[in-house]
Amino acid sequence: MTLSPRSTSARAALSLAALGALAAQASGQIQITEYMYSGLDGEFIELTNVSSLPVDLEDWSIDDQSAIAGTYDLSLAGIVDPGDSILVTDRIASNFAASWGLGITTVLGGNAVASLGRNDEIHLFDASGATVDVLAYGDEDFPGTLRAREASGHGCDAGLGINDIYRWTQATEGDAWGSMTSLNGDIGSPGFYAPVACPPVGEPYCTASANQTGQVALTSLLGSPSILQNDLEVRCDALPGGAVGYFLTSTTTGQVVNPGNAVGTLCLGGSIGRYSSFAQAATPSGEMNLALDLDGLSQPTGPVAAMSGETWHFQCWYRDSIFGLPVSNFSLPVQVTLY
Repeated sequence: MTLSPRSTSARAALSLAALGALAAQASGQIQITEYMYSGLDGEFIELTNVSSLPVDLEDWSIDDQSAIAGTYDLSLAGIVDPGDSILVTDRIASNFAASWGLGITTVLGGNAVASLGRNDEIHLFDASGATVDVLAYGDEDFPGTLRAREASGHGCDAGLGINDIYRWTQATEGDAWGSMTSLNGDIGSPGFYAPVACPPVGEPYCTASANQTGQVALTSLLGSPSILQNDLEVRCDALPGGAVGYFLTSTTTGQVVNPGNAVGTLCLGGSIGRYSSFAQAATPSGEMNLALDLDGLSQPTGPVAAMSGETWHFQCWYRDSIFGLPVSNFSLPVQVTLY
């Protein structure tokens, strides 16, 4: 079970658009799964039926950031079977399909009324005009995110339907989504949706020592670096099974070797927060995790709300054994810039 210091109000900051998308997701089952706002073979939006039942797109529509239902009609797409995708592009449909070798994939062309910009939004509406999905994106509006120009953006599986561009990944040829190069050099996989697990966020740094298992314990972050989403989990793997430990955090790095006769290196400096009240025993497979509250990260003076642009560092302290003697050890840390 994931432990959490998160307050019950932590999700209250989610945008209304994101909440609307979440509420509609259960009934709509059509989601935005890929997009490119500018390409040599045209811009496109991929919409996929991720449910187990067919969905009729009669009177469904999309729009950009103006968010007006009915702007671009999707009715011609008809019924979309489970697992199938349709595409909307600003180019002539047949030309776009030929450039990507799409065969029987449904392509709706000539989209000039809901065309995409570098920093924009995609809104999907059902036949009643209710919002089914929303994606706000843009490398300028959301620092550190992808720029989907001539290489599309893909949503990882857990990142679909929640309006969080930080969980989207730039396409590269031969990636997990099966991206390829179009006739004129764009990279993406329009019309070929694949559910792909979301990768960890952040980057490891510093050094660490092996523990009694012969492995180095590894810290990782899962979820989103978005403060607005407040959905970030810190995890430690390759621990000795049953080892007791807890997580540390700081906005400052450090490098203290064998602090207090411990094994390994403390890679945090400055004010170090300790989640000692959430100390836990690692699972038999050597894992422990903690759901973070970005509105109240641990610090010696009390919980501190993360600020956009700050880089936070996380490390795990845990009990270990060397030659049968009890010692302490530290995991390899991870750092992430929050937005």
